Amino acid sequence: FPTSELTLTEGVAMQPIAGQTSGSTPESWEVYPDLPNGLFFGEANGTLWGVPTDVQNETNYTIWANASGDQTSSVTISITVLIDTDGDEIADIFDPDDDGDGVDDEREQALGTNPTLVDSDQDGVSDFLELQCRSLDNGNRISCPEAAPDTLGTGTADALNPDVDSDQILD
Repeated sequence: FPTSELTLTEGVAMQPIAGQTSGSTPESWEVYPDLPNGLFFGEANGTLWGVPTDVQNETNYTIWANASGDQTSSVTISITVLIDTDGDEIADIFDPDDDGDGVDDEREQALGTNPTLVDSDQDGVSDFLELQCRSLDNGNRISCPEAAPDTLGTGTADALNPDVDSDQILD
C-alpha cells in the first residue's frame, strides 16, 4: 500500500487505494480485523475504498496478498476515523467551529457554551443569535426579536412554538 497510516473523517469518502506487490501476482487479498463501518476491501484486487460512518481510534489492520505456491506478503496499516460534528467534511480537530453555529470553538469555550452544540442551552435559539442579542445590550440578556422571531406575537419564540402558523398541525 502506498501509505502505512490513513486518517479519515467520518462521512467523507476516502480516496481509494490499492495494494502493490513485487513478484508473483496475488490470487487473493485478505484484511484483518474487519474494516471500519462504511469501508470496503476488494479481495480480488486489494483495493480499499468507501465512506467511514463511525468514529474510530487508531486501529492496526494487516493486509495479506496471497499468490500461488504459498507465497504470501503482508503489510500493516493503521486507520483512524475522526469526528465531524457539523457534517462540513472538516474533522473537528481541524475545524475552528465544530458545530457550525457561527461562533468559533475558542470563543464558545471562553463564554462557557458548548462548541459541539448549535444551541447549548437548548432553548430553540442558536448560540450565535443569543450572543448577537447580548452584544446589542452591553452583555445583558434582552428580548431580541431579530434573533428569536415571534410571528404570532405570543411572547414565545417561533423556534419554541410547535405550531407557528396556527394551522392546528404541528410544524
